[in-house]
Amino acid sequence: MWRVSDDVVGEEFYSRLDIELCDRREESMEVLKNIHMFGKLQSLMLVKCELTDEDICSMPMPSKTVKYLCLQGNALRNPWEAITEKFPSVIHLDLRRNRIVYPVPLLGNRATSFCRVDVDLDDETMRGKGWMKSLKDYCPGLTHVGAIPVFTAEEATKLEDEDVSDSEDEKNSEGGSEWSESDDGFGCWSEASDDMSSWRWLFDI
Repeated sequence: MWRVSDDVVGEEFYSRLDIELCDRREESMEVLKNIHMFGKLQSLMLVKCELTDEDICSMPMPSKTVKYLCLQGNALRNPWEAITEKFPSVIHLDLRRNRIVYPVPLLGNRATSFCRVDVDLDDETMRGKGWMKSLKDYCPGLTHVGAIPVFTAEEATKLEDEDVSDSEDEKNSEGGSEWSESDDGFGCWSEASDDMSSWRWLFDI
């Protein structure tokens, strides 16, 4: 389905364009092939379309208008350089439910426009591979991984101290929170749940 954003009305009706395709590989390839035809495209969602790194690389022209790029549920493994080249203005990138290989390689240009990247935080391939540091190195302007804010080392330390000071009694009484650290240089409070959405992450880059 191709659609114009619902919140654009009146004389601005054609000023923004969203494209959403799900489980439609042929149409998604046509969109990528003819991306130059969508000069006002701001949101592109190609979900479960079996797209590969090569499909992104094969785009004949880049799109400089797309701000939100959702490629959930495809067959991407190392799409970083291709996405940076073909979508140089993307601010929010969603790569969940792909086959991403970590760490993120530092090849070619960095993704300076990326502010938020959504990935599968419970992916076993991330374990012990410096994935967060490599992602931050590749995306120097990164502020969020999913809905989780990314902090500098100084900011993380300050927030950690404040959090411990303000809620130490509550954590001790409930007995349901635990601070843990990894070799990747970040830590988190796991708050009485294994659900990733309930974790408060402090990235120490």
